[in-house]
Amino acid sequence: MSLAFLSLCQREEGRQCLRALLRWEEFDDVGDLRHSIELDSVYSSIVFAVEKGLSWPAVVEAGKLAEELLNETKGVSVQAWKEPCSCSEWGHTQEIRSA
Repeated sequence: MSLAFLSLCQREEGRQCLRALLRWEEFDDVGDLRHSIELDSVYSSIVFAVEKGLSWPAVVEAGKLAEELLNETKGVSVQAWKEPCSCSEWGHTQEIRSA
C-alpha cells in the first residue's frame, strides 16, 4: 500500500489504507472520536496535496504537518482557539493558553 494507491481510493477505503500505513490500531469511529478526527485531518491534508498536484515528497510533508499540528494542539481548549494568538506580525496580543 502507498500514498499513490490511497489517492485512488474512495474516502472510507482511503482512510483505512492511511490508518494501516500509519500503523494505527483499528478503532471505532464513533467510540474513539479523537482518533477519527485525527485520521480525517491527515487524510484530508494528503488528498488536498494530491489534488493540488504537489510532488509525492510534498504530499508526505502535508500529511506529517497535519499530524504534527494535531499533536501540538492536544490539551488546548476550544475556547483558547477563539482568542487571538500572540503573533506580532499579525498584530495579535493575546497568547493561546492550554486548558
